[in-house]
Amino acid sequence: MPPSDPTASLCAHIVPGAAPFAIELVLDDAGGPTDAVVRCRHCGEHWLLEMLDWRSRERLMRVSPLNAARVTALLANLERGSCDSGRAAAEVASATAGVKTLSCLLGLDARDLSITRLVAIPGGQALPRAGWRSLPCDGHWFDLGD
Repeated sequence: MPPSDPTASLCAHIVPGAAPFAIELVLDDAGGPTDAVVRCRHCGEHWLLEMLDWRSRERLMRVSPLNAARVTALLANLERGSCDSGRAAAEVASATAGVKTLSCLLGLDARDLSITRLVAIPGGQALPRAGWRSLPCDGHWFDLGD
């Protein structure tokens, strides 16, 4: 049986050359979003994008599908605000808890969030769960797709 396509879980609008994402919430930023909740402008699917590596202006992102109802609740709760300084972080953690990271990486141009590449992760290779600030970000993850 042939191996399954790790990009099959992505919506049809996530293809190299496209710029399908509307940013719903930036979770971290360094010259552009490094971690964000985005929505496909065409079909409305929600995704959690988390930077794993970068090279020049291109970012390589982990991709996790998000439940639309959870995203809607998260945005409503954050808009309402709170005097509790830790509440926003707790709301984000709750909305993204248990998400399943797909076994592919998404290359994005930091200038306009256009998709530069889709990179399949070789079977059995685990992606680091650490945030980008704890990772080397030395470009070596790009070598999977080169």
